[in-house]
Amino acid sequence: MELLGEGLSASFSFGTLGISPDGTVVAAWQDIIEMEDQGSGADVHVAVSTDDGETWTEERVAIATNAVCPCCQLTMTFNGPEMLLGYRKIYADGRDSTVARARNAASPISAEARLPFAAWDIDGCPLKPTEMAVDGDWVFAAAYTAGEAEPGVYFSRSSNRGASFEGSFRVHPGAAYSDAPEMTVAPDGRIRLVWQAKVDGPRRLFTAESLDHGGVFSAPLELPTPAGNSFWPATAAGPDGTTYVTWQQDNEEVFLLALPIEAAASNMPE
Repeated sequence: MELLGEGLSASFSFGTLGISPDGTVVAAWQDIIEMEDQGSGADVHVAVSTDDGETWTEERVAIATNAVCPCCQLTMTFNGPEMLLGYRKIYADGRDSTVARARNAASPISAEARLPFAAWDIDGCPLKPTEMAVDGDWVFAAAYTAGEAEPGVYFSRSSNRGASFEGSFRVHPGAAYSDAPEMTVAPDGRIRLVWQAKVDGPRRLFTAESLDHGGVFSAPLELPTPAGNSFWPATAAGPDGTTYVTWQQDNEEVFLLALPIEAAASNMPE
């Protein structure tokens, strides 16, 4: 029985890898072996290594019930020992970004929270990940949604370690299109978002930052990338707060850019 495109009736896909603060390496991926039909979803399986990947535990099901959208990428981060998984869940009224939480990498998922975006009722797979970042009790999330009246990248935050999320806003209201958010948190707590957007021409990369746990963000600032289409950013934070951004340029080259911690300070609202 064909469950996904290309005639697939089984797949192990959209894997992601994370390292907890104690050095435990965690691999997570989607498994559609229990899917009933094209309207159901995948499960999430995980395996753990405590010796830098030399050996791995037997895989276990972390998220069951065939409710994970089978072609939206998984994301992972850690908040102390807690493991957070970002994914798109199949709800009765839409396929929406969700954050699941486990006490640690070896524990089952104990709670999940749907991001407070308008329900995206779509009969298909959006192919959109749920980006996350953490800072103490704060958990931040961003994702593309077309459920809102104005589709694009939206941001939300949690003040209780991801148990629930409050509020949301469109990250780039002036853009005709925005997608692929990435996020880092500097040692001083500032959040930096990077995403791709179209304003008056090709896709370009933009950034904004918040100094108050996501209450207010600076205005979108275009990054100095080469002429043409810049897309699919990936980011990482350095110990001094520098954000390193890599991206694809015109489907031909991969570039790297360093954003110092003060890069968007002059773009903050009065």
